[in-house]
Amino acid sequence: MRQTPRSSSNFRRPLIEHVERVQKNVRSCTGCGLCCTEAYNAQRILRIEATDIADHLATLPARRRDALLHRVDAVIARYRLAKAHEARLYTCPFLEPDFTCALPFDVKPLACLTFNPTTKDSCDQESKRFDLALPALEAANRAAGHDGKLAPIPVAVKAAWRARSASEPRSKKAGGRGEG
Repeated sequence: MRQTPRSSSNFRRPLIEHVERVQKNVRSCTGCGLCCTEAYNAQRILRIEATDIADHLATLPARRRDALLHRVDAVIARYRLAKAHEARLYTCPFLEPDFTCALPFDVKPLACLTFNPTTKDSCDQESKRFDLALPALEAANRAAGHDGKLAPIPVAVKAAWRARSASEPRSKKAGGRGEG
């Protein structure tokens, strides 16, 4: 399987450090998750971000990975995202029942990393941080051979997972099912 360069290399560390400061000094997102629900979330991501998430999912025990992939499929079906050409509201499949995120910071999409508490009472997209990080993400996406199309998180992750699975050697596919 051809490894793609991690999109995190150029922009992620400063954003993660910022998020950690915000959550320490302004307000924690723990237990909130409102921005990840169908009330607000219409996030669309590039293929490189979906590939990073799919690569992360491949490292999880089979039971956990399969549960998250099932949630991806359920969200696509529930919100009819498979053929959505415009932005559409949906609850992210990686939002856990306790309103935390199933994804670690090192694979969380750029749009998610730059949507933060701005005061004790409100959250918003930090456009300047997003705009500063976007060129590095787009360059990594192009370098990996992907087009610049955006797709809803679950649709993009499902496509990346399929591509990843299709490129795995047959013996690895057969042997990787029993962990968990």
